[in-house]
Amino acid sequence: MKASSLSPATPRLSLLLRILAVATLLCIAVNLSYLWWKHQYNSTALDNRLTPTLTAQAGDSSSNPSPAVSQAQQQEQWLLFHPDDVQARLQLARFYFLDQQFPDAIHHLVLAKSQRPHDAQLLLRLSMAYKENDQPEEALATIQQATKIAPKNINIQEWLGEVYLAQGRSEEALLQFDHCLKQDPKAYGAWMGKGRSIEQLYLAKQGVATLDIVKPVEQAVKIQPDNVQGLTILARMKFSYLAQLEESEKLARRAQELDPNQVEPYILLAQIYLKSPTPAHLDEAESVAQKAAQLDQAHPGPFYTLARVQMQKGKIREAITSLEQSIKIKPLPEAIYMLSQAYARTGDSAKARQYNAVYREWNDFMEKRKVLIGAFQRNPQDISVYCRLAELYRAKGSYEPAENWLRKAQQLQPHNPQVLQLLNQVEKQKQQSAGRPAATTP
Repeated sequence: MKASSLSPATPRLSLLLRILAVATLLCIAVNLSYLWWKHQYNSTALDNRLTPTLTAQAGDSSSNPSPAVSQAQQQEQWLLFHPDDVQARLQLARFYFLDQQFPDAIHHLVLAKSQRPHDAQLLLRLSMAYKENDQPEEALATIQQATKIAPKNINIQEWLGEVYLAQGRSEEALLQFDHCLKQDPKAYGAWMGKGRSIEQLYLAKQGVATLDIVKPVEQAVKIQPDNVQGLTILARMKFSYLAQLEESEKLARRAQELDPNQVEPYILLAQIYLKSPTPAHLDEAESVAQKAAQLDQAHPGPFYTLARVQMQKGKIREAITSLEQSIKIKPLPEAIYMLSQAYARTGDSAKARQYNAVYREWNDFMEKRKVLIGAFQRNPQDISVYCRLAELYRAKGSYEPAENWLRKAQQLQPHNPQVLQLLNQVEKQKQQSAGRPAATTP
């Protein structure tokens, strides 16, 4: 079914909810980027030196191998008695990475690195694990070491750009991806990274044309026309920045056909149909949103998207259930705001006020953060911006990101007294808050 153009008559609430939904769409890009690099982790040349299964390394000769977790335990036992078996250690690290047990992956990769300090592919994987474990500085230092060892390795060069992107260093990321494209004009990852770098600059109010965001991703999809992640990100960008609803739907449907178990195309299709909320489109949106929630019950986005559809269809109680499930997984601000509206529509004014207050606090935080991130993008050498960002997170009780910003500032000015004083205060507060749930912030 083709999605028609947006109806001109849009109530204020619907408009605000669509604006909030942009956060869900941007999460698609982050998750898809992880999935593509996860594939890269699992298919780099390093694997050629590894045995095919964990069981074989563990010495299990059974014709009926144990489940993966049991095999990992066997591999751990093997390494206790054979600590110098680097191949077994790398195999185990790969298992932990693909299972998103990043601290365990890092542990084994660091041990392997001690035996192979100049293995660029090993360093690439270690950098990936650091990044996914929210250790940006370690990820950067490790991949920079790898680039010195293998300056012509395109995957390593692309990953350096990805690390820059993760740190919000959009201009450096863009330069890095352009460097990759000079080395290999058909580098899929570099074209995708270039598009996302330009998108970051656009979101930081850097005067970027929306068409410039889309063009590099279009080029990437020409290179790999059946890449599900690329098709989905191109569909999202054409939907978000060019309002090309029919083309976006076509791309998302293509991605869905290529991999019916990938959740992101379903979420995007629901967003597309919600742009034109006719009864038929709402039925389509509900169907694909329900499929997304069935496929992925570990992330909040599918349940939030389903709730948006249910709100549009007047299924308020069902929407509340979906939103509470979304918030239980992770309290996204858009879900909190919608939940306040849902309770208001049921007449529960107390809960409506409660969730609305939580949302207003979050919104104030986001507005301040947006201004500071824009200042950082314009002048990444301004230490005062790092300190103000750290103070903003510290006031929210988010000591980890506060410390990260101060560590970045310390790299620029190691002896800056304001940075050192703030860092000392944040470290003390972080220790005092140990064991308490961390505040949820970007």
